[in-house]
Amino acid sequence: MRLLIANEVDPMLSWVDFRSYSQRLLWFAEDGDVLVLPGPPGADFLRHVASLTGVDPRSLTFLVPPPGRYQGKVIDPYALLDQDFLAAAAKAVAAAPTPATGLLSCWPSPVVPRFAAALGLGGLVPGAAFIDQGGGELANSKAEFRALAAAAGVPIAPGAVCRSGYEAEQEIPRLLAGTGAVLVKQAHNGAGAGNQLVVLGHGHRTDHVGAKFLHHLEPGPGAVAAYVAEQWAWASRDGRYPVVVEEFQPASRTVYAEFLAEDDGVRFTATGELDYRERRLVRESTPARGLTAEVEGRLTAGAARLAEAYRSLGYRGYLSADAIVDDSGRLVFTELNARVTGSLHLYGPIGGRVVDTARHPRRSVTQHRTPAHWPALELDEFLEIAATAGLGYDPVERRGVLVSIPPVPGVRGGFDYCVVHDGADEEEDLLRRLDGAVCPT
Repeated sequence: MRLLIANEVDPMLSWVDFRSYSQRLLWFAEDGDVLVLPGPPGADFLRHVASLTGVDPRSLTFLVPPPGRYQGKVIDPYALLDQDFLAAAAKAVAAAPTPATGLLSCWPSPVVPRFAAALGLGGLVPGAAFIDQGGGELANSKAEFRALAAAAGVPIAPGAVCRSGYEAEQEIPRLLAGTGAVLVKQAHNGAGAGNQLVVLGHGHRTDHVGAKFLHHLEPGPGAVAAYVAEQWAWASRDGRYPVVVEEFQPASRTVYAEFLAEDDGVRFTATGELDYRERRLVRESTPARGLTAEVEGRLTAGAARLAEAYRSLGYRGYLSADAIVDDSGRLVFTELNARVTGSLHLYGPIGGRVVDTARHPRRSVTQHRTPAHWPALELDEFLEIAATAGLGYDPVERRGVLVSIPPVPGVRGGFDYCVVHDGADEEEDLLRRLDGAVCPT
């Protein structure tokens, strides 16, 4: 038995409604596991995942902590220490068919080792001493990343860490002289939600970068000062964190390499690629395809050095190093996520356990978000449409469509699905046929 906790991010840093996203934890479940979710899983999604992983849903135990400060939309860390919830968790652990052998939490919250210790499972938390003293915040800071990457000798984009609006006013013009645009990054956020692309004029292509916000600077001596005065409170979270300003790298691909940091070293796990459209993440594929062997070697070697640097601090667990590479092969690292990222369920249980992407003939797993022109669908509706069109996932052929992250339980709407394919042409064909099946003319 293992204890799996869907604490997707520390809400004190940044939070949204994670009820749907948290259900990806089901992909990691094995028979007899105990899962902690912000709300009960959807019966349809549980049935779908179990049909692919072979897990017996009846063997799983689901625990839901009190809603706490966030209305149950994300796990409030301190709700894990609620006495009634602790009693329920202790009962579930005691009733499990086998003793606890592992613990997986999505975010390295200081509360997790305290929760585990209260259950007598403190020894199962990787890097417990480090995260108990707030190490998870340090390890996931985009500002601290730049210092650690520089110390490790890993290439990073030109930029600076600013701890005041005055510093930002000095650094932004220097960086604008490079490519005419800069990324302003909150120290803590994800999937581009904490990034703002600041562009001098209107001549840049900007849709391919992960940045929720776009700001055009008009030429003039006071433009940067006015921008900083307007945006510093947002960027610094009201002065709580430093802010990263970084030269924008045009015409580049976003790729990543993940590692697992353990007591005896770091271990490579996977590569992948992130695609943005209108500055929103719309596609993720694993493994990364189309990189030259030399570029892929630099990606994994640099990520390994970063992983070892973070391991030396005391962090234990999964790490994902993001990088960008341009057409010339120039590669620079942009951030490191020291947590269970949004990629692990793709290359781990889906790519490795369900599909086995490395087995001949090789396959890729690509995750997409339901497009805006699709009608709101319930999960079973979508799966029936895909099956009727001959597009459902085929475990023998190892190709087709499956749902990776469902809608909010009981709510019709958007969700994430995966296309399992052997290359870009087949992916495009499957997407075209699926779109025609969902939206027949």
